[in-house]
Amino acid sequence: MKFHFGHGVAVVLSLFALMLAWFMMRAIANAEELVTDNYYEKELLFQQDIDKLERAVAHGEVVLMEVKDQKLRITFPEVLRGKAITGTLEMMRPSDARADQLVAVKADHDGIFVIPVSDWMRGLYRARLDWRVDGEDHLSEQQLVVP
Repeated sequence: MKFHFGHGVAVVLSLFALMLAWFMMRAIANAEELVTDNYYEKELLFQQDIDKLERAVAHGEVVLMEVKDQKLRITFPEVLRGKAITGTLEMMRPSDARADQLVAVKADHDGIFVIPVSDWMRGLYRARLDWRVDGEDHLSEQQLVVP
């Protein structure tokens, strides 16, 4: 049996079909996660989030969130020093929802809150800090990398 053009076409098409099947199996095995499970309810509250973001900026300074020496340090604006600041910090990891963290925040007298992150998964996180001072709700968002 002699190898000719028809055999070549059959081999190429067979390899192409196998490659497509391999890509489909990989796509099915890849878990696609939503940012949040209840995004419809969160969408309805979006205007409230915009108002909270504007109140947070109205203090003249933004909340500073930084990861250094395996610790996450949150520094609130200087004008709020000495006031009781509480809230929740939601750390969302876009690539793996199992690494998400929810932390209760209570700033000290200097307006600083520190939490260790040495046991967290390394990578990019979206930090969403929902905080309250003087009876007003505020919101600060930032992207952080845990090294």
